[in-house]
Amino acid sequence: MPNAYFTINRPENDPFLGYLPGSPERAALKEELAKQAGQVVKIPGNGQAGPCESGDLFCGVALEPRAGFGAVQVRGFVEVPTSEKLSPGWAELAADGSGGVRAAGEGQGVRALVVSAASDSAAVVCL
Repeated sequence: MPNAYFTINRPENDPFLGYLPGSPERAALKEELAKQAGQVVKIPGNGQAGPCESGDLFCGVALEPRAGFGAVQVRGFVEVPTSEKLSPGWAELAADGSGGVRAAGEGQGVRALVVSAASDSAAVVCL
């Protein structure tokens, strides 16, 4: 049927989100990225960083996104949220499931140096 005429309907399954400056989808994305900044993350796939479940070994801390890109700090001094009071010194830490860290059993966490633990909700650690 080389002379047939076909009408193809426009697909309506997914809206096109352009993420243009000033668009609602871009504002929602920036808000979500800013909310995730400062949380411990793991690597769920190739080139990806994702939130940790309780007890997960984390690889670093998500930083504030800049110019549309995210970064993960994997070494150095960083302030992290904590779900319990930590003691200064070497510690085994694991994700607490809400973006922060908690103490883990011997050999069950990421070894880090807790430099400052002035409050019950945050600590400065050296990864």
